[in-house]
Amino acid sequence: MSHKFNIQLNKDEILRYLGYKNGMDIPIHLDELIDKSISNSYELIEPVGEYRTSRIKGIKGSNILFDEFDFKIHSEDIATLLKGCDYASILAVTIGNDIQNHIDLCFSHGEYTEALIFDAIGSDAAEQATEYVNQLIILEASEQEYILTDRFSPGYGDFTLDFQKQLLLNLKADNFGIHVTETNIMIPRKSVTAIVGWTKGNKIIKTNNKCNTCNKNDCIYRYENSCLKR
Repeated sequence: MSHKFNIQLNKDEILRYLGYKNGMDIPIHLDELIDKSISNSYELIEPVGEYRTSRIKGIKGSNILFDEFDFKIHSEDIATLLKGCDYASILAVTIGNDIQNHIDLCFSHGEYTEALIFDAIGSDAAEQATEYVNQLIILEASEQEYILTDRFSPGYGDFTLDFQKQLLLNLKADNFGIHVTETNIMIPRKSVTAIVGWTKGNKIIKTNNKCNTCNKNDCIYRYENSCLKR
């Protein structure tokens, strides 16, 4: 059964998506517009998500098999992520179509600044929704004395977007509004899928952060060692 919930937006992250680094001055009129947009955006955001967990049947090289999922994964990055794990959870979340419709409307009316602000808000909302579902998994895992690895999403490293459809099918994501195109793009656009491992280790397994699996080294949003690159 999918979960509906509320989220709290993070203005600092929204500013990061807009390209503002710590300490940068923001024009007063723009800062006021961002605050107003954040306040108005809550009525456009409808977070919903689901997760499912399976025992890991085995890992052979870069091939990972599961007991309860009807697919296997071929990925060195995911094999590394799940090494030493007994279980894995897959998740999918979306914040719905309304905010994307508003973004498209702003663009069509030439309101480009507002469109970009709402796009940043939508990106943060999707991340906050993903974190909410991840916390549900953490709670379930902790009750069985497990801790979680980092999340890893299709499209990073060698975990290709081809797996998007398989994750969504196994989560029956069409029941809560997520669909995927022939080119593996999710609709609504502000949607996220990911996989996470359960381990009995004494600390959370930290894989390379998502930025370290991306070769766009000049990206203004890039993190290094869990911090923004300045």
